[in-house]
This record gives sequence, C-alpha cells and structure tokens, in this order.
Amino acid sequence: MPVNYQNRAETVNALHALQEPSFKGGYSGRIILFCIAWLSTFNKAVVNGDDINHMQGHYGNELLLPHFSSDWIPNRVVDLYGRNLLAHMFDLVFFPAHILFGADFFFVFKIFNATLFATFLCIVHRYLYLRISAATPNQSSMLRSLFVAFLVLVILPWTNEVRAVCYEIPAFITFVVLAELLDCIFGLAKTGCTKAPSPWLLVLGYIAAFSLEGYTAIMLTALLFASGLTWQWDQVRKHQVAVIVASLVGFCVLAIFITIVFSQRIHIGAGTSLLVEVLQFLRHRQNFPEDALIFSLPLVTGLAGAGTLWFLRHRLANLTPATVSFTIITCATLIVVGLISLQADQNYFSFTSYPWGGMLLIAMFSAVPAVTIPLADFQQDRLISNSIRIFLMIIALSWMAIFVMNTTQQNYERSCLVLNAYRAVGHYTGQVFDTGLSLDQIPMQERPLPTAASPAWFIRGYEAFFLKYYGVDSHIIFK
Repeated sequence: MPVNYQNRAETVNALHALQEPSFKGGYSGRIILFCIAWLSTFNKAVVNGDDINHMQGHYGNELLLPHFSSDWIPNRVVDLYGRNLLAHMFDLVFFPAHILFGADFFFVFKIFNATLFATFLCIVHRYLYLRISAATPNQSSMLRSLFVAFLVLVILPWTNEVRAVCYEIPAFITFVVLAELLDCIFGLAKTGCTKAPSPWLLVLGYIAAFSLEGYTAIMLTALLFASGLTWQWDQVRKHQVAVIVASLVGFCVLAIFITIVFSQRIHIGAGTSLLVEVLQFLRHRQNFPEDALIFSLPLVTGLAGAGTLWFLRHRLANLTPATVSFTIITCATLIVVGLISLQADQNYFSFTSYPWGGMLLIAMFSAVPAVTIPLADFQQDRLISNSIRIFLMIIALSWMAIFVMNTTQQNYERSCLVLNAYRAVGHYTGQVFDTGLSLDQIPMQERPLPTAASPAWFIRGYEAFFLKYYGVDSHIIFK
C-alpha cells in the first residue's frame, strides 16, 4: 500500500506544533526554578549538626546494600551510602579548588550544594511537568510550568544535606516508583493494555524500599492496597507489573524485618508509647491520652479514605490515574504516619519540627499532578471560567513567590555569623567565641556550631572538621 507522505508530513508537523509550546513552557519554568533555587540555597546553606558526621569522611557504606547486623540504621542504604558518596564528591571539588584558587570551604560548600540542589529540583519539575502535560497536552504550558515550579520550591525548601539525601531524594524516588506502577496497574484495569514497566523501576524500587522506614511502610501499604483493589482482574495478575510489585513487596518486608531485628535506634528508643496507651484504653477503658487524638484523626481519615476507595473499586475506571494514585498514596501516608506518631509519641505530621515534614513528601508530590491536571483542564473553552482559573493560579503564584523568598535576609545574616565564626577559628585566642546565634536554643541537628552543652562526639566532630578543611587544630567552643 503506497504511503501518503503529504498526510504523514502534516501529522508530524501537527505533533511538533503540539509539543513545542509544552517544551518551551517547561524549559522556561525550569530556568526560573533553577535560578531561584540556586540563589536561595547559596544564601542559606551552611554545615548543620546533621551534616557533620559525613563531612568528616569515613561515614556510611561503600556499597548500596543493607546491613544484616546490629547497627544504628542498618536498613537505610540511601542514607549510609548517599552521604558517604556526597562527602567524597564534595572533597573531589573542594581540594583541587583550594589548591588552584585558594577557595574557602564556606563558599565552596555553598556553591556545591546550590548547584546540586537546584539540579535536583529541576529533575523533580521535569518529571511532574511531563506527567501533567501528558494528561493535558492541548493546554497552555507557560503558566502551568511556573505553577509547578513554585510548588516544587514550596515542597522542597533547602534545610541541609541530610534532609536532601535522606528524605527528599528517596521520597521523590518512591513517588516515581509508585506513580509509574499505579499508572500501569490501573491502566491495565481500565483499558486492558499499557506500556510495559521499565526494568529500572525494580532498581528504583529497591532503592526506595531501603531508604527510610516510613517510606518503606508507605510504599508497602500502597502496593498491597492497589494489589487488593485489582487482584480479581486477570489482565493485571498476568502482566509483568505483578512481578515487579511482588518483588518490591518483598524488598519492603525485608527492610522492615532488618529494622525490627537489627536497628539499635529501635531498641534504644523503645518505651511506653501513645499507641500502647490507646490499646490499654481499648482493653481496660482507662483514660484516653489527649495527645493521641492529634495522631488518631489522620489515621482514622486514612482508614476511612481507604475504605471508601475499596467500596468504589468497581468505579475506578471513571477516575483519572493521577487521582487514583493521589488517593492511594495519601491514605497510605496518613495510616503509616499516624501509627508511627502514636508509636514514637512525636508529631511526624509537623512541617517545622524534625524531620521537617519529611514523612509527608511522597503524598505532597502526588498532590501536584492531582491538583494541577483538573485545574489546567477546567473549562478551557469558556471565557469567564478560564479567566477565573488563570486569575486564581496567578494569585497562588504570587503567594508562593513571596513564601519561598521571605527569609532571604535572615538566612544572609545567619550565614554571615557562621562565616565570622569560621574565620575566628584560625586566630581567636579565647576559649569561647560568641557567634551571636544563640546556639543552645537551636536543635542540635540544625545547630551550625558546637557549644559547651553539646555532646562530646559532636564537639570532636567539629574539631576534626576544622582540621580537615581549614588545617587548624582548634578547640574553641561557641555560644
């Protein structure tokens, strides 16, 4: 049969015309995202208390494998290997720059982290933007790209290297794995065919499963629930996605087993928890702990959402994949984080206290396409509704722009005070240096310098740090 090259050329041109605005919009959004992220990270980044261990070197694993032996965090391969790799990458940049140009550690640290972190945020933006563009290919892209860019900046503020390596990167990887698998599962359930999952998903799933106990439990809960919703559909059970899901469930179970059996953190932190008190209340009708209500409400909400989705499982074909993924991931997050908060007697739903809302990151990533796709697709052909939609997106953008930049002066002043303390290490003759930071009021994981009240290992860590990067054997204590 002869090929109609004219029609074929017209089709190709139409596809290029469709893709070009989306590409330009995404590219421009990422440029703005990179610039803001780089500048804000450079302004804020200093070595914090959680960074000091790996900055000394000789920290963590040399292989991306868990420990089957007693250790503080034996199942966290991303934490142990990632921070080890990050420290060596920094040394690879710093020491040649120091020899060639006399570069100061303080500024190299800022440039290094600003570049890596801004690049990571652009990768996050690209993935989210492509997911949204695939669902709304005919819509305007510039405003949508900026909207996603500022959402990424709000979700992922710079805190320190530990948060980036141990929380944010694993959370994004876990989200990618869950989003791709859930798309595949419910695409099969809806249409009977979908693209084959990439072999990389299994590798990324292994990394996600051995990243953080909370993320492991969230992924395990989400996969088991999604499997239960679609178990009766032969097209899902006979597809290779079932093999990947089963393998990842095995990885998650193994990671949790290693945590329970070998983690010293679990054994040292064991004690009476709110969960035990709630169980005692249910058995003996004792006084119900008031603080447990804070964590029980999200837990009950997650269980109720999961129950509602189970009841409506035969109507899932009517929902968009982004909505289904968001609902499953959010329910799993509420259930797992609620249980962890009850067990640890600590509010892991908090965005401000340690670990800075890290447990909610996967659900927050899934919320971006779930919110943006309906917003971008809402009655585009009507003037009034479309104008209102654009106006609301601009209002949201204006708030997010101020939100991500409203601490610029405070971060600058803090950086200057830390720089003054670093410069004092080489020539200060006293024993206690007043930084002006009120260090004892800062939680130790965020504290940029040791004080007299700091543990001995923390003080020794900074002494080794100054010897390594400044060549000064200093025993100064800061306040």
